[in-house]
Amino acid sequence: MKRISFLLIVIILSLAFLSSCGKAESPSNVAEFLELGEKYLLEMDYEQAVIKFLKVIEIEPMNPRGYTGAAESYVGLNQLDNAISVLKDGAVVLPDNVEISTMIDEVQIKLD
Repeated sequence: MKRISFLLIVIILSLAFLSSCGKAESPSNVAEFLELGEKYLLEMDYEQAVIKFLKVIEIEPMNPRGYTGAAESYVGLNQLDNAISVLKDGAVVLPDNVEISTMIDEVQIKLD
């Protein structure tokens, strides 16, 4: 009986350990998404960067870096309309943010 109990405990602990090790690392908070977005921008992996910055916006819409980072990523992808769109969304949420307003003007010039 003791042997069966011991084996059950070993199996349960092993399964718990394996399930925690088997999970792919994924960002769980805004800081991690921002860090990954910045990393992808530096690596010029704009598609991945835009995904991370859009996740920041989804989780924390009052964070201006989500909008500006997504816009930079869209500019890198030469999707200027998307860049303007995400910046305008940011301007609605954060109407007094100078960085967003300035970036709208800069991208608009590239678009014209």
